[in-house]
Amino acid sequence: MATNQPKARWQMLYRKTFAALIAAMLLFSSNSSVNAADKADAAAKLLPVLMLLLDEDGPVRLRVGQVNSRRYTSERYPDGISFEYGALSDDVRLSIDAKDISTGAQIEVLINGVLVGTLANGRNTFTVPAGGGSNNQIIIRARAGTTDRWTITRVIGLLLSGPQTRAEAQRFLTRATFGPTLTEINRVLEIGYEAWLDEQIAMPTTLSLPFMDRALQDRLTNRRKRLVSEGVTDPAVLDISSLGKGQRANTRMDSWMHTAINARDQLRQRMAFALSQIFVVGDSLGDSSLRARAYAHYQDVLARNALGSYRTLLKDVTVNPAMGNWLSFRGNIRFGRNGSKSMPDENYAREVQQLFTIGLVELKMDGTPKLDSNGQEIETYTQAIISEFAKVFTGWNFIEQQNNTRPVPGWETLTLRPWNGEPNSFHDYTEKQLHVYAGTNGVNPAGLTTEQDLDRALDNLFNHPNVAPFISKQLIQRLVTSNPSKEYVERVARVFHRNNGVRGDLAMVAKAILLDSEALNSHENPKGGKLKEPLLRYIQLWRTFNARSTGPYFRFSLPERTTGQRPIGAATVFNFYPPDYAPSGPIEDMGLVAPEFLLTGDGLIISFLNRLRQYARSADFGDAHPLYSDSFQLGIKLNLSEAINRADNTGQLVSFLDERLLGGLMSSGLRRILIDYIDNLPNENNAATRRLRNVEEALTLITASPEYSIQR
Repeated sequence: MATNQPKARWQMLYRKTFAALIAAMLLFSSNSSVNAADKADAAAKLLPVLMLLLDEDGPVRLRVGQVNSRRYTSERYPDGISFEYGALSDDVRLSIDAKDISTGAQIEVLINGVLVGTLANGRNTFTVPAGGGSNNQIIIRARAGTTDRWTITRVIGLLLSGPQTRAEAQRFLTRATFGPTLTEINRVLEIGYEAWLDEQIAMPTTLSLPFMDRALQDRLTNRRKRLVSEGVTDPAVLDISSLGKGQRANTRMDSWMHTAINARDQLRQRMAFALSQIFVVGDSLGDSSLRARAYAHYQDVLARNALGSYRTLLKDVTVNPAMGNWLSFRGNIRFGRNGSKSMPDENYAREVQQLFTIGLVELKMDGTPKLDSNGQEIETYTQAIISEFAKVFTGWNFIEQQNNTRPVPGWETLTLRPWNGEPNSFHDYTEKQLHVYAGTNGVNPAGLTTEQDLDRALDNLFNHPNVAPFISKQLIQRLVTSNPSKEYVERVARVFHRNNGVRGDLAMVAKAILLDSEALNSHENPKGGKLKEPLLRYIQLWRTFNARSTGPYFRFSLPERTTGQRPIGAATVFNFYPPDYAPSGPIEDMGLVAPEFLLTGDGLIISFLNRLRQYARSADFGDAHPLYSDSFQLGIKLNLSEAINRADNTGQLVSFLDERLLGGLMSSGLRRILIDYIDNLPNENNAATRRLRNVEEALTLITASPEYSIQR
């Protein structure tokens, strides 16, 4: 019961204060029969109640993007006043409902000292002035008439566009980054949610390929030094110009891990990771390590476009060599070329529709299927449409490529071009009938150039009504919750559909997703949240505790063995899991989905937990020899100093780990288990050893718990 007393005390004070405030509004109306002396006396009696609110509990706190409704009732004023505050992008407004304000009474509302309007009966909506920062002060002042003095001038609330505790900031950053660091938590507390997002959007892109190329050269240099130190003199052994397949594949993972853990543009990189699970290519092919640079370059293509235009992203992905090879349309040729009797390859033509743009069935803006007159779902495309799009994707290859067997040198970072220019003997120049919907007849006329044909086809897909809800819902699932409400999907989809006249603005889509009330209140929704991807659980731990590698790189070779995930490395174009996957049992029975649960097989869980335990107990990892950076594994060590400083008090230690790892949402049951377990560990006389042991034990149990695995 003790934990509920502060909340109850706040509620009681709010009721008293607003009852007093409404009484003041009535008291000072021009129709009131109360004389001036009585008015002054009544006003004096109100002041202690108002000051009690300010001195003990502070003003009412209303949050951006949340449903911040407060209704206060009293016997004298049963309907009370309701405050509602919400924000999407630049539309920041305060709403106040009021009734029975007597004729002649004047009640003004000021925000940050700026008069924004007067309070009248009914719904009052006020725009928050620009430049107010994250704490916008609301003041209401009242007087009986225009000639009377202001009797009540008090701060009654703050409009907050950011978190007020580290735990709140932690939860927000868990969705928006690869894991909250203390630096980012403090930054969000300082400037608020939206300003932090704007700051992230403005940051330059951190690229993976340059890091990979430097790391490859470093490994060659270190290899030579190591061999020399071991007495090797044969130039044929010392002076090789390239590394083995496995080392190239490991180095790509080194570059991805470095970016995920250390990059400052965390929002962009997290969005790029989400998009990589929509625009899937994978290095699971037999010659994958030969393509390592191509996949690092593809990662950079996603990162550059992750907060830009979805239409630009669609084009850049389409003409990327990694995608051209993965979905086999590089070198695609028209029917009849040189007597060819085969039809153009339909692989990309199918997947660009099914997975990258419109999906399988027609959707409403809220992401639910449209139904025909028989109550059946309506398919978005037919085999005939696939064949027409396949004609579009003919005649694309590397410049001057004469065959489709051996790529030109340096192909990994090239862009596919019309094969041998125009006229292109490999391209199909006939008319194509594409999707028909409002605003287009879907016809690509005969005689367009190869690139014109492609651009019109991509426009036809990009402007399709399905794209906004189809892509918006998947991005919500990757960042916030597996089961967004229809209303949430529609709010984000409308931003995707048209934001200030711009369609497919991914920066604004990201803001809409992360600032939505359903995101910021996800922990209060029984159906909110999602299972964290296993890879993200590792990276969150490393970022939370400022991890460092025991060698020059963050080495996490073959992550798929413990997580089921390899960035830019899904086994099929359908990602590590489909977005509509529902494990059998209660989740499926309730009509919900939980895509990430597909990665929770028995073998993966055991391997994952064993590796997590290893990282939680990383203090004894020794540093690697500087010349052995090409070793298969390098240790990753956590900086546990903050936790160790609290380890003499188990309650404080658990609260600290709760704030930094669980966003302050630890259940009382888990807290009790942790405290009981740690307090009953065997005695350890050495204080430093005892503190480290307590931290590692607590960390092991928390990271293995379902509560750490679920993002709320």
